[in-house]
Amino acid sequence: MITLKIKNARDLGLAIKERRIAAGLDQGALAVKIGVSRLWVNEIEKGKPRAAVGLVLKALNVLDIAFQIDDGEAHSSDAIDMIDLDAVVDSAKEER
Repeated sequence: MITLKIKNARDLGLAIKERRIAAGLDQGALAVKIGVSRLWVNEIEKGKPRAAVGLVLKALNVLDIAFQIDDGEAHSSDAIDMIDLDAVVDSAKEER
């Protein structure tokens, strides 16, 4: 597992782009899997900060990128709760 420090929208976009390329997907193929336009993928990869959180989480899920919140303090690996991205995305869909 690779751990990346995401500090801003640009960092997140770069992480998505790197994983997309590693997965052998072009922007259009990723867009189809997420259910968005290729332009949306292009904008998120450039770090556009106004992308919908639910769609960003769906992109992370499609690319199998684990999303973990870290409070910056040392913990044993057993003490860290993983976030269920599917539940977060489903919740975001329900709010619409």
